[in-house]
Amino acid sequence: LAKEKSGKNMIKSENWNEGEVWEKFSPDVKLMSETVLSVGEEAVSLQSTFTEKDIVIKPEDSVGSLQAPVTPADVKCQQLIFDSLSKANPDARFIMEEKIGKNDSVLDEKNYPDILEGLGYTVDPIDGTSQYMKNLDQWAVVIAKIQDGEIVAGSIYAPKFGLLVTGEKNVGVMVKDQHPNERFADVLVGQGMFEFPEFNGFIENLNKSAKKIEKARSGELGLAMVAAGKVDVCIQAHEKVWDFAAGAALVEAAGGQVIYYNYRDNKIVRMDKLDAKTFNPKARETAIIASLGNQAEEY
Repeated sequence: LAKEKSGKNMIKSENWNEGEVWEKFSPDVKLMSETVLSVGEEAVSLQSTFTEKDIVIKPEDSVGSLQAPVTPADVKCQQLIFDSLSKANPDARFIMEEKIGKNDSVLDEKNYPDILEGLGYTVDPIDGTSQYMKNLDQWAVVIAKIQDGEIVAGSIYAPKFGLLVTGEKNVGVMVKDQHPNERFADVLVGQGMFEFPEFNGFIENLNKSAKKIEKARSGELGLAMVAAGKVDVCIQAHEKVWDFAAGAALVEAAGGQVIYYNYRDNKIVRMDKLDAKTFNPKARETAIIASLGNQAEEY
């Protein structure tokens, strides 16, 4: 079902280099794909260049027992992404996970509403840093395109997992999968959900089903798996915008469904449309359920 749903909007990997394929997409979407590819390979080469003493823990981004580490590779890869995109689009605004030197193009918790006008990007240089540090495979380089406050395109590359997905709403997705016949899971659940007692009942109900359930070590990669037909449903909770924007765009570009919820004033509210507060880099208040079929509504 997932492959049938995605097939009408999916371009096979062997056709990626054909000029007429890229002509269907906005020029900067091709640049996003090229950038995550080159930066992903750079990230692989950087894995052996730092030690444990070079790693910094961000307590403000840690969730329960899950720490939020930053390596020198995160910082360097983010700079490479910023340099690539800003050179091509000097007027673009950026919301990025890691801190960067003073730059008027990079938005913070004070001026983030500027992303609602014109071209912008969200960037997670290495989503799944804990996996990256351990030389495991669930990590990815992530870029989302924002146009006038709408998430319209995404590109996600997971070098060790062997998956590259690039897509644009109303155009489609392109998938390069080194393991095209391998399914990963029926349901992917963000590992952060296991840190909150209020989700215990939800997790128990999931475990009672006959479905294959796995933890998503990288939320964006999990969403890319949905877009690629390797997973039916991905459920994430308490995310920042760079943790879901690119993947959400890919799922919708593949013809799938994305449902957003926000945690505000001690209430869980379904969002028909993302608002400005979603882009606040300090806010971790968005939950997401994504699927290629209509399974998202079942959860």
